[in-house]
Amino acid sequence: MNINKYKLFFYSVVIVVPILVVSLFQPRTDVEIYGPYFGFEEEYLQKELDIIGKDLNLSIKYFPIIDVETHIVENYSTGDIPDIAIMPNPQGVTNLGERSIAIPIESFIQNDYLFKIYPQHLIDITTSLETGINYGAWLRLFPNSLIWYNVPKFEKIGSPEFNSYNELLLFTNEISERGKEPWCLDSESGVASGWITTNWVEDLLLATYGPEVYDDWWKLKIEASSNTMLSVFLDLGSLTFGSDNVYGGNLRLTSKEFINLPKALMDEGSPCIFTWMGHFLSVYFPEEYSFSVDYNFFLFPSEKYKGSVVGIGDSIVLLSDDKNVINVFERLMRRDFGNYWMQQLDATFIPANMNSDISQITNPLTVKEANIIRHAQSLNLFKYDASELMSRPIGSDKLWDMLTRYMQSGYLASIYKLTAELDTHY
Repeated sequence: MNINKYKLFFYSVVIVVPILVVSLFQPRTDVEIYGPYFGFEEEYLQKELDIIGKDLNLSIKYFPIIDVETHIVENYSTGDIPDIAIMPNPQGVTNLGERSIAIPIESFIQNDYLFKIYPQHLIDITTSLETGINYGAWLRLFPNSLIWYNVPKFEKIGSPEFNSYNELLLFTNEISERGKEPWCLDSESGVASGWITTNWVEDLLLATYGPEVYDDWWKLKIEASSNTMLSVFLDLGSLTFGSDNVYGGNLRLTSKEFINLPKALMDEGSPCIFTWMGHFLSVYFPEEYSFSVDYNFFLFPSEKYKGSVVGIGDSIVLLSDDKNVINVFERLMRRDFGNYWMQQLDATFIPANMNSDISQITNPLTVKEANIIRHAQSLNLFKYDASELMSRPIGSDKLWDMLTRYMQSGYLASIYKLTAELDTHY
């Protein structure tokens, strides 16, 4: 062997062999799932995937992505996309379907089965208005329509119960007439300011006018300046602009960041008894306070549509027609998915599948939220966040801006001009 051949042989051994060794011992991944960040609960999600993987003899890995929809669209042509995606917005589902990236659900799941596990509304909103094809299934749900309260302060005023928004408003006026401000409604959220106010509008709309009108709103079949929507905006203003109703008034409402709401609510020095936020507020309560002992919530009241709730959730889409991937996708839809997750004391998982056994949930806060969700599903009164379903230029831009300006104005009459402006963008 001459010196050059010896060198070639030596370098081959030094370079190639380690690569082979690494590749041989590199953990295989048969199915990749991308989606949003789950925080500490990503561990619980991965455990659920490991359970499925063990049953199917597959390796299933979850990878969090900041914007999974954009990642998939931008990388589809190169093939750098997952097998399954968890989508935090139904519009993302239909967008991927309309681009022929997501695989239609009907190609591997019977429609009859979908109607047995999900209410009609959830199926409708993952179905493209353009193609009429459904591209998504559902993983979990969260409620938005919650009135949070400081337990000791609430008990001091007699722990009242409310059957309608009007009753809540009348009670608010009774408290404010004593010179106290019962509501903390800080809602500033940087460039996204306005989205919290859309939640308030949606709660009022569903509770007052019901599911059919609610659907017309997100489909932009009714204008912002219609009598229906004007009545909702004015009802909201009656609370936010009422004298001594809101701590710091409308100026604080639009200038103080919402993540500090729990601190203001729990502060003994503040007059706040109530705040109006979705599930997401629960993560911002300081650790020294306990659910049900220090703070709690009740469902936004409705006299005519009792039990109705607006919420959000995560859906799933199939991006590969590989049989193993389809088997994993089907397991994600099953009633037993999430059993381990629900049993964790700090878990917030509420399965979208109506047949799942929510009695396994051990987190008291999640138990209460899950019962609200399940009851609303049974009545077909669970509705997804309307601004998340609207045409994006409206729902996540123009509407936010209009409602922010309305809250900043501090007077009811401003809504007439503002809604007329919004209508021009339809």
